[in-house]
Amino acid sequence: MQATSEFPSSTAWPPSLWSGIQELEVRVPTMQPRRESETSLRSKAHVADVMASDVKTINGRDSAEHAWQTTHRGGIPYLIVKRKDAIVGVLSARELGGPGGDAFRVGRRADELMVRTVATAQPSHTVRQAAVLMRHHSLACLPVVSRGKLVGIVTNTDLVDLIARGDYAPAPVVVPEHLG
Repeated sequence: MQATSEFPSSTAWPPSLWSGIQELEVRVPTMQPRRESETSLRSKAHVADVMASDVKTINGRDSAEHAWQTTHRGGIPYLIVKRKDAIVGVLSARELGGPGGDAFRVGRRADELMVRTVATAQPSHTVRQAAVLMRHHSLACLPVVSRGKLVGIVTNTDLVDLIARGDYAPAPVVVPEHLG
């Protein structure tokens, strides 16, 4: 049996469609240095601008099945695991075994399955700082803490949505006034 490609070759595409694709490739903008005074304010977006303030928490001693039901029924992508008032981990459907993970969850607690690497952001952090933290620690979300209290959560989806909407542009290369 011969393997076939999911996508047609360029010769299988109608010429009008193929030329449109080539046209898009040509139109990729390049980022030109700007003067300091021209720096976009959009690059100064803060975590407080994108975070969700309705954060669901779970006690680390709760059952994994309870955690699954909380995420699955509520459409909640991440649960913050707490012990007393301290954030000790994060849970998502992946750690809980997903929809077919019933047997995996049996007899297990949330704190046994949680991701223990937790970094937090503050509402005043820039989205760029949050993204760097998430990238550095390979995290999909950051609990947002202010004055020792959990006040929100920011996810990689929140950051991608922000960029996709055009509400955020990475800070351009800045040329100081005295060098320009």
